[in-house]
This record gives sequence, C-alpha cells and structure tokens, in this order.
Amino acid sequence: MKLLFLHIVKTGGTTANNAIATVCRRRGYFVHVMDGDQANDFGREQLELIADAPGFDQYCHSHIGAFDRELHDKFRARGWFTICFTRNPLDLLCSLYHSTPEAQGQTLDAYLASTIKDPDTMWRIPEWHAEINYLRVFSTGRLVSFLKTHMSETEPKVGHRNASGSRGFAHHLATGEIKTATVKKLMASPQTKLFSELAKAEKL
Repeated sequence: MKLLFLHIVKTGGTTANNAIATVCRRRGYFVHVMDGDQANDFGREQLELIADAPGFDQYCHSHIGAFDRELHDKFRARGWFTICFTRNPLDLLCSLYHSTPEAQGQTLDAYLASTIKDPDTMWRIPEWHAEINYLRVFSTGRLVSFLKTHMSETEPKVGHRNASGSRGFAHHLATGEIKTATVKKLMASPQTKLFSELAKAEKL
C-alpha cells in the first residue's frame, strides 16, 4: 500500500502524521523523510520522483501547499491512496494565529481579517478536494476509524501533538477579540462556505 498524507495546517495533521507514520514504520513501510536542507516540505521534483516510486509499501507526508491538481493526479494515477483532514476555517485560523510568532504583533481580529483573503494554500481545502481518497474533518475518533478501517489496526494509539493554545473561535468571539465586520468577512469566505457545504453533504 502506498499512502500520501496531505497536511492542511492546524487540522490535527501533526497528530495524524505521527500516528500513521508510527504504524507504517512498525509494519516495515518505507517512510519518505526530508533531509536537513529542507525546512517543511519536499520540492516538486522530489515529489514527482516519489510518485513514480515502485509499488512497495511506503508512506509520504507533505503539506498540502506543495500540491496542485496535476501533482495529486499523478500520485493517484500511480496507485497512491491520498489522505487529508480538515477543520472549520474559523477555528483553524484562530489556531494558526496562536501558533505563528510573527502574527503576535497584531490583534487576532486584524489577523483574521487579512488572512481570510490571503491566497496561501497551506490552510485551504483545495479546489480538487473531490479527488482525495479520504477527506474528513479531523477528530481523534475519525483518525482512530481510519487506522482501524484502512490500516487494520485493532487498538490504534493516538498521541496529540503540536496544540496551538487557541481556545477556539467561539471563545475569542465571546471575549470581544473578533469584531462583527470580521465575522461577516469570515462567514462570506469561499473556504467557510465550502467547508459548510461538504459537512452538510456528509462528505466529511
């Protein structure tokens, strides 16, 4: 089995990657690991080489911003099973703010108002989301379900990693940190609407 985990930031991805990679290593999968010269992700040429790797059991993790439809299609065509977890953008962006040191120089409200318009693909559900084999809203239960159903783990172990310290959108709204005008921008965002549509359709 060839598994590709597409990591959207602040969606429980570090927790999921650790749990899946642990299972893969224990089972003797070849786990693709970045070398010391790479900060966060494989480059495109490296990912294309990985996509073309022979059919032995292997696992690859990458942030979703390193992918576009064409590259994802290549992995799928080569027999890779692709996995992705997502999260309500309102909570995601609050979490991203609290885990991004350079964001701390501005208020949460200002950060949300600017970031929701940012084309950065690292936190977005991609336009080609329907092509991903397994796309779910993250929860410990869903991660455990994936490990049981798709990896035949009878007693999956999940250790939570990389929590941001955010107390969630609802909390920050109640404390007055997020203004009404910003809430309107967030609710009108294509990402928020896409998340809602997918959830209502029970595709997540």
